[in-house]
Amino acid sequence: MIKAVTFFVIYEIEKAQLAALMYDRPQLAEELGRVSHDRVSSLHHLSIASKDGPGNDSQSSAERVRHIFGVSV
Repeated sequence: MIKAVTFFVIYEIEKAQLAALMYDRPQLAEELGRVSHDRVSSLHHLSIASKDGPGNDSQSSAERVRHIFGVSV
Protein backbone atom coordinates (compact mmCIF):
# COMPACT_ATOMS: atom_id res chain seq x y z
CA MET A 1 0.00 0.00 0.00
CA ILE A 2 1.23 3.46 -0.90
CA LYS A 3 0.15 6.34 1.30
CA ALA A 4 0.52 10.01 0.32
CA VAL A 5 1.61 12.63 2.79
CA THR A 6 -0.20 15.32 0.80
CA PHE A 7 -2.93 15.42 -1.84
CA PHE A 8 -1.76 14.61 -5.36
CA VAL A 9 -3.09 13.81 -8.80
CA ILE A 10 -1.64 11.11 -11.05
CA TYR A 11 -2.04 11.14 -14.81
CA GLU A 12 -1.38 8.02 -16.84
CA ILE A 13 0.13 8.60 -20.27
CA GLU A 14 0.60 5.53 -22.44
CA LYS A 15 4.00 4.91 -24.02
CA ALA A 16 2.78 5.58 -27.58
CA GLN A 17 1.17 8.87 -26.53
CA LEU A 18 4.30 10.02 -24.71
CA ALA A 19 6.47 9.03 -27.68
CA ALA A 20 4.28 11.20 -29.93
CA LEU A 21 4.65 14.11 -27.50
CA MET A 22 8.44 13.70 -27.48
CA TYR A 23 8.50 13.54 -31.27
CA ASP A 24 6.66 16.88 -31.41
CA ARG A 25 8.66 18.36 -28.53
CA PRO A 26 12.19 16.82 -28.38
CA GLN A 27 13.21 18.89 -25.34
CA LEU A 28 10.68 16.89 -23.30
CA ALA A 29 13.21 14.02 -23.10
CA GLU A 30 15.75 16.48 -21.66
CA GLU A 31 13.27 17.67 -19.07
CA LEU A 32 12.21 14.13 -18.11
CA GLY A 33 15.88 13.12 -17.91
CA ARG A 34 16.65 16.04 -15.59
CA VAL A 35 13.66 15.33 -13.35
CA SER A 36 14.52 11.63 -13.26
CA HIS A 37 18.14 12.35 -12.38
CA ASP A 38 17.14 14.81 -9.65
CA ARG A 39 14.72 12.27 -8.20
CA VAL A 40 17.31 9.47 -8.16
CA SER A 41 19.80 11.81 -6.48
CA SER A 42 17.19 12.79 -3.92
CA LEU A 43 16.31 9.17 -3.19
CA HIS A 44 19.99 8.32 -2.88
CA HIS A 45 20.33 10.93 -0.16
CA LEU A 46 17.49 9.17 1.62
CA SER A 47 19.39 5.86 1.34
CA ILE A 48 16.97 4.50 -1.25
CA ALA A 49 19.46 4.48 -4.14
CA SER A 50 18.58 2.91 -7.45
CA LYS A 51 20.93 0.49 -9.18
CA ASP A 52 22.08 3.32 -11.47
CA GLY A 53 22.92 5.59 -8.56
CA PRO A 54 23.07 9.36 -8.65
CA GLY A 55 26.35 9.53 -10.53
CA ASN A 56 24.66 9.56 -13.93
CA ASP A 57 24.03 13.01 -15.31
CA SER A 58 20.67 14.19 -16.57
CA GLN A 59 21.93 14.02 -20.17
CA SER A 60 22.38 10.24 -19.97
CA SER A 61 18.97 10.02 -18.29
CA ALA A 62 17.50 11.91 -21.24
CA GLU A 63 19.20 9.47 -23.62
CA ARG A 64 17.61 6.55 -21.75
CA VAL A 65 14.19 8.23 -21.98
CA ARG A 66 14.64 8.69 -25.74
CA HIS A 67 15.71 5.06 -26.12
CA ILE A 68 12.72 3.74 -24.16
CA PHE A 69 10.31 5.68 -26.37
CA GLY A 70 12.21 5.22 -29.63
CA VAL A 71 12.67 8.94 -30.17
CA SER A 72 15.84 10.34 -31.69
CA VAL A 73 16.96 13.95 -31.80
